[in-house]
Parts: sequence; structure tokens; C-alpha cells
Amino acid sequence: MRNTFKNRLTRAYAVGFFVSSALCFAVIYGVQRHFLLKALNKKLDYFANEFQYEYLSAEMFSPQLTLLVPDKIPASCSAALRREYPDYETVCAILNSERRAELFGKDKNGGVLRFVFSRDNSRVESAVSIPEADRVAHMDFEFNEESYGEGKNRFFFLLLTPDNELLARSPFGDEYVPKFLQRNLKLKQNEKHARNYGGHFTLGVPGYVRNNGVRMRTLRHTLHDGNILFLAANLTDIDRNLNRLLGIFCAGLAGMLTVSLGIGRFIAGGVSSAVNRVSAAAREIGESGDYSKRVSCDGESLEIESLAEAFNGMTGKTERLVGELKTISENIAHDLRTPLTRMRGKAEVSLFAGDEPELAGVVAEECGDMLEMINTMLEITQTEYRFDSARMTRADFVRIVSRSLELFSTIAEDRQITLKCDFGNKGEIPFLCHESKIQRMIANLLDNAFKFTPPGGTVSVALSQNADRVLFSVSDTGCGISAADQAHVFERFFRSAASRTLPGNGLGLSLVRAVVLAHRGEINLQSSSAGTAFFINFPC
Repeated sequence: MRNTFKNRLTRAYAVGFFVSSALCFAVIYGVQRHFLLKALNKKLDYFANEFQYEYLSAEMFSPQLTLLVPDKIPASCSAALRREYPDYETVCAILNSERRAELFGKDKNGGVLRFVFSRDNSRVESAVSIPEADRVAHMDFEFNEESYGEGKNRFFFLLLTPDNELLARSPFGDEYVPKFLQRNLKLKQNEKHARNYGGHFTLGVPGYVRNNGVRMRTLRHTLHDGNILFLAANLTDIDRNLNRLLGIFCAGLAGMLTVSLGIGRFIAGGVSSAVNRVSAAAREIGESGDYSKRVSCDGESLEIESLAEAFNGMTGKTERLVGELKTISENIAHDLRTPLTRMRGKAEVSLFAGDEPELAGVVAEECGDMLEMINTMLEITQTEYRFDSARMTRADFVRIVSRSLELFSTIAEDRQITLKCDFGNKGEIPFLCHESKIQRMIANLLDNAFKFTPPGGTVSVALSQNADRVLFSVSDTGCGISAADQAHVFERFFRSAASRTLPGNGLGLSLVRAVVLAHRGEINLQSSSAGTAFFINFPC
């Protein structure tokens, strides 16, 4: 399988889905196993308590009786027994048919008494000795009863001597006996862990054993006279159910893996198709040079739409830059051709007339114009793409504008143009800027205004400040700019029909716009036959 994005995303989705499903199934399997074994443990523990009562009392356990496991014996009963019969310790406890607590206690000599408590469990009302009985025969009978009730070979009950000799057992095959006896000896070593072992049992020592190929849960408990009560439960049904559940899980996981691969491939196909469209568009642009190519992104996800929009934005900007570069190249060729033609004509005339000083003057003047145009182009480019914000300082905008107006006041007098200024009664307007570039911007705007304003006209400059913006405007009463030309006045080398007969190279307003954008400002134009106004605002 190729290591494509589609294949990698498919594998990642399938692996993630498979792992999460496997973890989910593992949790379900673990919980099911826990509760099945817990139910079996409770049943073994119940049998142990019931058989212990029947062994002590030599009576059958009646449905009217309720077994009390050691940790459920009322505290008042235990306190009364310690107070009135300090030599006895509790062996077994029940609630009789009258719902009164009865405890079987054993002293240090092995004697057993049956204590009956008052209804409030505050005192012992009677203490009766346990009568002699054939307990082995009684347990043999009880083992058979319980075994028949539970079903053949589901539970195994044994009564053993302290020396590991068999006294009684439920009906099951003789082949199981040796392993049970062997297991009894091993569990004897863990007798100290008999109480509350693993949080499941209140009596005896639990464990597991494999007997004749059958896995079993076992429980060993030492009775009051030293004999051993050994219980075992067949785990075949539980294991079969768990194995069936495991099989279902494995089949389900296999099906889910197949489905997840299909879903993952479908999702990855949608993502990779969008990526492939972008790649194909990029290759087509690289081969043909046609930057008008765009990638469609209808109905895609937000990420894909963002990728397509970013690509389209990049190609659009590249197309615009290439177009500007082509226009600039054509304009440069056009604007350089004129002075070069003039220089060639002067040179040819001077060659025949022998007037070399006049030729040198013309060449110097034309070279100066070309150098100024090239320097302006470089300044625009540097301002747009390599603006050095580190050289910005906080200056007074009022002072900068005032200095520029002083320089143009003489031109205004010579051309009989009225120069008006309005600073809005502001003493100072502090402004973080590149001062020399702001001065160049103001000079270009004023030069442009004076160029198109006839004698007797007016050029107005306004400067003000609101909460967070500095507002600056330059307006004139000239011929205005046509609606068709207004959209192009900030383009490099663009010159409207009215300006073609005037000096200039069409770079002034391009530089103004570059300076404004470099200072995070905005510039707007309003023009009519009554004049033109440029409105600029900067953030404070």
C-alpha cells in the first residue's frame, strides 16, 4: 500500500476506531466477568455459612432463618457476649424465626454454646449447650441435598479431617477427590488470610484449581472442631459464557474494522480529493503560468474551505503582482523610451552641429529624471514590503504638516493659489511614525493638488484627532478625476488624460498609498468636476 495521505488517514482512522472499540469491549468483558465471579463467590460464601450452621446445630437450615455473616453481626450482641461470657468467641450467627439474634460461641477448650439474645440485643437471655449428634452423617445428607438441588457436577462439597482424610462428600466422580485433597493442603498454608479475602469472602480461604480439565473456584474453611469444610464451584458455564462473549466481541471487532476501513477511506477520499485538487491546480499553474486558476470548495469542511481559500488568495495575489509587474515593466519601457529618444535626437543634432555642451546638459537632465523615477520605485517597494518599524518615532503631526506648508507657501504665492489649513485648535498631535516618509507623503499630496489647481483656486489642508484616530485631508479646486480613472490613481505609472501633458511619472500617489498602509492607515478619494480631496486616517 502506497504511503499516500489517503492511505495514512484511512489506517489512522481504522486503528483509532479499532483500539477504541477494543477498549470498550475489554471493559464490558471485564465488568461481565467481575459480576459473574462475584455472584459465584457470594454463593460459595453462603454455602459455607449455611454448612457451618448445620454442622454446629446438627439441624437443617430453615427458610425462616437468616444467616448473619461475621461482619453483619450486631455490635450490641458482640458487646453483650464479651461482657457476660468473655471466654467465648463467635463462630456463627443467625436470626431465628422470631427475628432474634442467636450466636454460636466457642471457648478455649472447644466447648460450644448457643446464645439467644433479647430483642434489643442488649443481653444474653439463654445459653444452651449443643447436643451430641452424628455430624458427619448429617453433613453427608446436606451435601447430597444441596448437590441435587444445584445440578450434577456444578458444586462440590467435602468434609475433611485436619489430617486431610475424607469424611463426607457430595455425589461426584472419584477422579476429582485427589486434586481436591491436594488443593486443601495448599490452601492450608494461607489460613491467615481467611477473613475478608479479596473483599468477597467472609469465611474461609478462596482459590482456583483445575481438576480433570475443569477450572473451579474453591473455598476452604476450618470448623470449630478442626474439621475442614472444602467447597468448589464449576466455572465451565461462566467460562463458556465469557468465551461466547469474547467470540462475539472478536467477530464484532472484525466487522467494525472492515466498516471503519470503508468509512475511513470514504472520509480520507473526501479530504485527499480536495488536497489533490489544490495540488493539480498548483502543477497546472506551474506548467502554464496561468495564475487565474482557482480551486472550488463548495460543500467542503471548514478546514478544506480554509485551505482552498488560502490557495485562491495566494494565486490571486500572485496574479495581481504578476499583472502589476507586467504593467510596471511596460510603463518603465514607455517612460524610459521618451528620454532616451530625446537624448538620441540631441546627440544626432549635436554630432552634425558640433554643440557638445548642449548635449551634455540634456543628457544630465534626462538621466536625473530617470534616476528620480527609479529611486521613487525603489522607495515604494521598500515601503510596501520591507518597512522598518524599528525606525519609527513619536513625532508631532502638527509640526510635520506645518513644516510642509511652509515649503509650499511660496509656490502658492507664485501660482496665485490660496493655501488654507485647519488644525482644529490642536496644540500637538503625537503620532508614532517614520517621519521622513510622512513628510514625503504630505509633499506628494500637496504637489499633486497644486499641479491640478488653476490660478485663483484653493488648496485646503485639515488635521484633527478623535478618540483613537488621526484624521488628515488635502483637497483642491482643480479639474477633478473622472470616475473611470479614480479606481486606478494609486497604481504605479498610471496617469489620467488630464495629467499626461504635465510633468510627472505617475508614481506620486502610489508612494502615498504605500506610506499610508505601512502606518496601518486608510486612504480614500472623493472627486468631482469641482475638485479632488484625499482623506487619510491613522491609528493613534
